Amino acid sequence: MAYIGQNSLPFDPFRSAAPVSDADRFSGNASTTTFTLSRAVTFPTDIEVFVENVQQEPIVSYSVSGASLTFTEAPPTGTNNVYVVYRNYQTGAQITLPDGSVTYNKLANNIRLFTTDNFTANGAGRTYVLTEQPADANTVLVTIDGIVQRASEHYSLSGKNVIFTSTVSANSLISVRHLGFRTTTTVTAIPPGTTLSNPVVTNGMSVTGDVTVSGNVTMNLLNFSYISDNDVASFTDMRAVVANCTTASGNTSVTYRSNTAPITVGMFVTGATINVGSVVTSVVNANTITISSAAANSSTNTSLTFYTPNKLLVSHVASPGMAKAWVNFDGSGTVKIRAAFNVSSIQDNGAGDYTVNFTQAMPDVNYAVAGITEGTNGTNTTNLSVYADISSQTVNGVRLTSVNNSNVAADRSCISAIIFR
Repeated sequence: MAYIGQNSLPFDPFRSAAPVSDADRFSGNASTTTFTLSRAVTFPTDIEVFVENVQQEPIVSYSVSGASLTFTEAPPTGTNNVYVVYRNYQTGAQITLPDGSVTYNKLANNIRLFTTDNFTANGAGRTYVLTEQPADANTVLVTIDGIVQRASEHYSLSGKNVIFTSTVSANSLISVRHLGFRTTTTVTAIPPGTTLSNPVVTNGMSVTGDVTVSGNVTMNLLNFSYISDNDVASFTDMRAVVANCTTASGNTSVTYRSNTAPITVGMFVTGATINVGSVVTSVVNANTITISSAAANSSTNTSLTFYTPNKLLVSHVASPGMAKAWVNFDGSGTVKIRAAFNVSSIQDNGAGDYTVNFTQAMPDVNYAVAGITEGTNGTNTTNLSVYADISSQTVNGVRLTSVNNSNVAADRSCISAIIFR
């Protein structure tokens, strides 16, 4: 093995072990070429290597890879005859960057983006919650109607809360600009392949391309314009499924003997023996299903109707085009619901006075109600009147009045009502 320098140096008496913090000692055996350093280094020039007190040339005589030191030739046999001195004592490689070499793209998003929170003062509170937590009160620029506020004197910071020392006048514009360093990271563009865990979107989102979701998706939608082919109702969906069934009181199992189309899980079930709001929960076999609530009565020959849920009549004609609730009930004597959708119960308030209660609340009270009543002989038909007072319509129900031909409130044996919104 070729060496550079003298065969011996006056330094290194007794070949005693050097402290691990600044050097490593190894014993050669004339066959081993790779030795494990006490800490990783980046470049061969990060260390000085000596064999038999002769300094070795970086790259030519040895190479490094993390904590591995590999010689091009095995050092000769000897006790502690190989030692390594770390050029950067107890630190990693020290690199001095040229001036102006750190670009915008090399900075973290929460350093390079100046997020701004804007508020309109309510004239009452002094605390306003920011979207991100600043490092301290001096890392935000706070203005009120364009006038710069001073930390401590005009405001303080507690977590994400900016707390003013006095109440800000109503309708004043408060602006808080984050000056780079913050305790959270703002992401403006999600790199491809990024996995999101429990994301929360507050101010809208635009997606270009396909979205694949594994698991359940829960949405609270006010408006939703997308529609797939599977969401559009076919003729079969709209005409519903009528089946001759057998039900048992207190039992969720239903046997059907004949039907015009397949019955699937999720369909709404209506009929004289079925509680309002029942749906198909499972299809046991070709003739047996289970429903979400037990049948109210037993019957060996009753007609049940199954409605396909969550289908649209045509593309983009969703909730405004379909009834939000409907009911057909007997209002004479003890009120009885014959069939219904999104109606949980009917309260009898007196002669011809009823309150229809919704299973799922309406989005507001601005819905439309239409209805009709019919006498027991099938010929005495009159309009169903709705209380004119708008306060009778709530998101949970509506109060109806049926009248006879003399325009006097009276119970009717057949009353139908439909609610649109």
